[in-house]
Amino acid sequence: MSGSGTGSGALPSSPGTGEQRRGGLGAGSRQRATRTGEDPLARVVFALLVLATFAAFGLTQWLKHTPTAVQSIELSPSVWPGRSGPAGVEQISFRIERSDRVTVAVINSQEDVVTTIARNRPLRAGVRMFLGWNGLLPSGRPAPAGTYHILVGLLDRRREVPSTNAFEVLASPAGGSGR
Repeated sequence: MSGSGTGSGALPSSPGTGEQRRGGLGAGSRQRATRTGEDPLARVVFALLVLATFAAFGLTQWLKHTPTAVQSIELSPSVWPGRSGPAGVEQISFRIERSDRVTVAVINSQEDVVTTIARNRPLRAGVRMFLGWNGLLPSGRPAPAGTYHILVGLLDRRREVPSTNAFEVLASPAGGSGR
């Protein structure tokens, strides 16, 4: 026969011939059928992952725009204990989200309280508190040179918030007050 396509001599690889022409399932069709059987579960899992992604994004945005308890802590870069003028005073300021009573302490790099510069002071929400520290310990001696932070205690909320920024206490000149 010369290949009329009606007998058993038809080429199975030709489009529209062989099993596929008779409506049977070829190897490619079996793979599609198997994947189709998995599709509902895969689609549900994919939809849940998409929803979880959007929920996580929404939560992140909400948290980014939620005001922090202690806001815009500003510190001068350094203090030189015993010096007169601006170099001898660490300038500290901040605001709080909700009115509270605050205590402010200076802490060293080991997170030990070095001194307390404000204790049980009322502060209204949004009002900036300004404080200064001369770099001296309660004993009157200069604080050791090093890196320091502040710790703001919100007494009504029973919460402590350390500053993320730091300042340096510079070494006092030997044998003098630095004036």
